[in-house]
Amino acid sequence: MNHHSPHLDPVDNCAPGTNAGQQWLGAGFGGDGEFLLGGVPRTKTMKTFVIIASALLTLIVTADSAEADTDAPSAQSIMHDLGYKSNSVPHLLAFSSMVDKRPLYIDYCLIAIELPKKHWCLVHAYRHPKDSTDVGRLWDVMRVLDTPIRGSKNYDHKPSKSEVEQFIRESIWRFQPLDGYMLITGQVYSATWEGALGYKPNYKFTKP
Repeated sequence: MNHHSPHLDPVDNCAPGTNAGQQWLGAGFGGDGEFLLGGVPRTKTMKTFVIIASALLTLIVTADSAEADTDAPSAQSIMHDLGYKSNSVPHLLAFSSMVDKRPLYIDYCLIAIELPKKHWCLVHAYRHPKDSTDVGRLWDVMRVLDTPIRGSKNYDHKPSKSEVEQFIRESIWRFQPLDGYMLITGQVYSATWEGALGYKPNYKFTKP
């Protein structure tokens, strides 16, 4: 399945994310105007409190729920989605999650994979964690149609610092949110990076 890159056109070929705050609350009004929470009528004494509390929770959960339930995935699960065999060893170097106003959620990861025979691969991958389809929620190699941008690169040796930096540039990996997006979380796993590639990274995520 071909994906348009979320970097350039996150609208194409992806379903908008679910408003987690509204679904979690499950709140609304009954036919007689009585406020319902989870389908259960509340007393008039509780009505004002529930409405105010629910409004506040809607604001909080809608803005921050992804940070609470979108933990960094395991390197093994990413490698599995990408189709690599289990005799390879993955190292999650960096992970980011972001959302726009629709809300559309996008996760990105930068991963180094040790392959058999001392070969390596660097991968810039993405997924839509709240997509309505199973396929959309799987990790896929970053790609931009009709461009030479490469989301993965193989090496017959452990990539050097300069080769990693070149891959980061060529795969358009970013340590900041996309235009119009809010960074939910952005992590550089320095210990893993140093242990796998032999040097400590100087990168960090920045917010606009």
